[in-house]
Amino acid sequence: MKLLKLCLPFMLLPVLAACSQEQAAAPAETESAAATSAVETSDAAPASLGKLAAEKDADWRSFQCSDGNTLDARYYMENNGAVAEVRFDNETLKLNHDTEASNADTITFGNGTYTWRVDNQGSNDLYAEGNGFLTRTEKQEVASEMIDVDDIIMRNCMPL
Repeated sequence: MKLLKLCLPFMLLPVLAACSQEQAAAPAETESAAATSAVETSDAAPASLGKLAAEKDADWRSFQCSDGNTLDARYYMENNGAVAEVRFDNETLKLNHDTEASNADTITFGNGTYTWRVDNQGSNDLYAEGNGFLTRTEKQEVASEMIDVDDIIMRNCMPL
């Protein structure tokens, strides 16, 4: 009987090890499913652009920003994809849809220097999406290293 008591823990080790491997595999499968879901979400972002007109038919709409300033924006399709044009301070920016920066929460347009982001609430109407942010990316030296820094030009812009 003493021998059985001594051997029992050693006999259970392979069973416990197998059990631990199954438990360890479960989170990995969950992470894999989450990664697949994230890919599907980012692929779904362009669908949230809705139907966009050609440039000649795209209307300008005004957005009121939190600082009291307004900007105008219009959205249309070109051969290369969706485009946002943003007017503010006598300047008009042409910004292409950035599929990599867009996600389930935000639709992003940019040209490398300026970026226009609006909420992605799934309305399929970009003119109805709010919380717009217009930023300008600038190079700044930080700790002897040049890095990109986003300067917020206008924030919390809501459609009028």
